Amino acid sequence: MRTTLDLSEKLIRELMNVTGAQTKTDAIHQAAAELIRRKKLDQLKSLSGAIHLDLDWKSLEEAEIRHQVSLKRRRSQPRRRRVCRIASRLPDSDRTNNALRSLTGPTVP
Repeated sequence: MRTTLDLSEKLIRELMNVTGAQTKTDAIHQAAAELIRRKKLDQLKSLSGAIHLDLDWKSLEEAEIRHQVSLKRRRSQPRRRRVCRIASRLPDSDRTNNALRSLTGPTVP
């Protein structure tokens, strides 16, 4: 977005030196981003002591450890293969035809 600003040349040169930016636009972008970041940090700091969380860190840590152990157990167990139950219900001739059909395409009667 194009914007016309009336800024002092000395201020812009100092900003470019401090930020190491090659262009005035980059210097302004970096300065604006840094100002926004600092304002957000100030807002977070102002909340210090305003929020009270009644958490028991020991019980949370124990729950996290139990969860990690259960994940390790699941990963170490071999995966179970699913059995195709539909093919086992078909007569032998149908199973053979289905196997051939999957390899060669539809059969001609």
